[in-house]
Amino acid sequence: MTQRTDVVVIGGGQAGLAAGYHLRRLGIDHVILDAWTAPGGAWQHTWNSLCLFSPAQHSSLPGRLMPVQEGELYPDAAHVVAYLADYEKRYELPVQRGVWVDAVRRDGTHRQVDSDAGDWRARAVIGATGTWTRPFIPAVPGRREFAGRQLHMVQYRSPSEFAGQRVIVVGGGNSGAQIAADLAHAGAGLTWVTRRRPRYLADDIDGRALFDAATARRRALDEGRADWRCPPEAAAKRQVALCHQSDARSGVLGRGSGTGAVRLAVKSAWACSTASGYASRLVCSVRAR
Repeated sequence: MTQRTDVVVIGGGQAGLAAGYHLRRLGIDHVILDAWTAPGGAWQHTWNSLCLFSPAQHSSLPGRLMPVQEGELYPDAAHVVAYLADYEKRYELPVQRGVWVDAVRRDGTHRQVDSDAGDWRARAVIGATGTWTRPFIPAVPGRREFAGRQLHMVQYRSPSEFAGQRVIVVGGGNSGAQIAADLAHAGAGLTWVTRRRPRYLADDIDGRALFDAATARRRALDEGRADWRCPPEAAAKRQVALCHQSDARSGVLGRGSGTGAVRLAVKSAWACSTASGYASRLVCSVRAR
């Protein structure tokens, strides 16, 4: 039997929970369908060293501050999972777990949502699935002939399994950079391939600084002032943050690696970082001779 509601939210990670929070506040009947059997979204399946890029107070969902993780400026994945589970419980969000949505179809002025746990008819559907369960693997010429191990970043867990091997990390986004650093510090012979020359940020530029800059800009626009991209007091820092420091920083990334430094193959044709974000990163390895 088809169930009815006003809104179906597909996905129970941070985006789906935030949507549910606002729908609940507005008194709109809704259901959140999530494929995972436990709360936490993709954070419960990430690699071991992954952490937030901003302090807890800048990483909260609407309505509830994320608590600080004791001894850590940037909370790790386990802390994020615990926060999301508590958030879901605190606001009594109507999450149905272990539900896989097969299709969304038009049904007159409504939408029909087909799932393996039954069908729903709703006035609106919010897609909050993320990309973790549908990783994009680019069609790189020669990939099928490559005899070494190939894996997507969603399969990466720890650099220990690559010790003593030569590894190519493809992609210049956050995930590609963090996995490259992870491998370099663990002693893998690393080559990092990016589409464009990497732009290295100063150590004190994190999500907090970017959040403050975006907030200041938004406030200026709301007050009718000129559109400036960065607060004046951060202008000098921004010049430093956006400059290319590959020579100095490559040595840092490469400390302990088999090659002694990260090689930035920025002009390689095999640069397949795509608009799908961190879910497009590909890690390939070949055993050392």
